[in-house]
Amino acid sequence: MDTLDKITKPEIGRYNDDDFDIEATGQLEAKAEEVVEDVKDAARKINWWQVAGYVAAGAAAAGAVAAYLAYREQQKKPASRLERLRDQLGLSDVDFRHLRSTYNRVDFDKLNQTRRDLAKVAKKTTHTGALKVAEWTR
Repeated sequence: MDTLDKITKPEIGRYNDDDFDIEATGQLEAKAEEVVEDVKDAARKINWWQVAGYVAAGAAAAGAVAAYLAYREQQKKPASRLERLRDQLGLSDVDFRHLRSTYNRVDFDKLNQTRRDLAKVAKKTTHTGALKVAEWTR
């Protein structure tokens, strides 16, 4: 245990009793009034119209960014029934104006599976409709 360093007590500077003179209240009040005047002068120097302008400009910029992002998100959605159908069939990437250059982008497997699914639904609907007609005509 002899190898441990000894803990030394840090030296604290001595205070001067004159710094805490309670009897000098006149000086304390004068100092307080001086500080209050400095604060009032600083508050007068702030141009509150300018601060309001900066806040309004910041709010306008944030609103513009939010509106632009909402616009871009809205553009991604199909606008018409035909576009929604093309999107569901997997043909949204196909440019029908230049079909020769875009036919490689068609996913024929997905298109065939969608066609099969539609055929199944059509057969079931036709069968259900035929049963209803037979039931009504009895």
